[in-house]
Amino acid sequence: MTASTPAEPAALDRTARAELLERLLVATAAAHGVHEAEELGGVYDEEWPHWYAEFLADAVSAAGYRIVQVER
Repeated sequence: MTASTPAEPAALDRTARAELLERLLVATAAAHGVHEAEELGGVYDEEWPHWYAEFLADAVSAAGYRIVQVER
């Protein structure tokens, strides 16, 4: 008896990746606007790259995706 190995997830093509990233960036921008308005009192967020990165990392996972590094 052999152990079964999980199937390799299908890779998204370039168009699907771009569409996914666009949706995630639009959602992130909207959420960041709320963050600046409600949590920072309307002040420009100097640390926006860090905030975006954390939000996007969570959004990617919540959407059922994972970021992996492929050896080349």
